[in-house]
Amino acid sequence: VTLLAEIKRRRPDAHIGHFSKQPEPWMTPAMYEHVVVGMAEFSVADIVHVHAEAVTEAIIERLHGLGKLVQANDAPGPQSAVRAIELGADFVSANDVGGVVAALA
Repeated sequence: VTLLAEIKRRRPDAHIGHFSKQPEPWMTPAMYEHVVVGMAEFSVADIVHVHAEAVTEAIIERLHGLGKLVQANDAPGPQSAVRAIELGADFVSANDVGGVVAALA
């Protein structure tokens, strides 16, 4: 984290990403939101990567409110990727890119 902050200090134009863990099985959606947004509040990251299956409209809105971009990460299928886009994610990564393109068409 210190290294990323130093990079950002020296190169403010550098894009820094922060990867959020998948939610633990015991976490409620509200707990996961609290963890993801809480970490982002203190991060120098410009982009927060949130597991596509766990991303919510509230997480996206709160991260956007912090000035962060949101990438829905590792969507296991087209439905997850399209859902994340519809919720407002700025970017998405998916295991089935062709399926996502077809679903969006």
